[in-house]
Amino acid sequence: MEGDLDSLDRVFAPDVVVHTAPDAQSRGADVFRAVIAAWLSAFSDLHHDIDDLVEAPDQVVVRWHGSGTHTGEFSGIAPTGRPMSYWGMTWCRLSGGLVAEAWVAANVDEIVAALTAEP
Repeated sequence: MEGDLDSLDRVFAPDVVVHTAPDAQSRGADVFRAVIAAWLSAFSDLHHDIDDLVEAPDQVVVRWHGSGTHTGEFSGIAPTGRPMSYWGMTWCRLSGGLVAEAWVAANVDEIVAALTAEP
């Protein structure tokens, strides 16, 4: 499944709602697919590991961490070749066996700071 964006259709509902900030949300698997594609373009060796996974009826909570090398544009920052690492948590509401809604919290600001810091 790694790098296979078509596999998202087996995980996310077509009208999935993804919350990334208190007042920010995206709707639709295609929007989520585009976000993931942008991350894969910015960090060509992007890799994630699951640290903890908690299941409840119609819910899954995942604590994870990721890493990669900045090889493409990210948030308006030209490629630096620098390694980055970050962590986060995702809380998913399931419906019909698919993720219908997700709340994602990650330390993306630290990625930006690391990529723009003076060497």
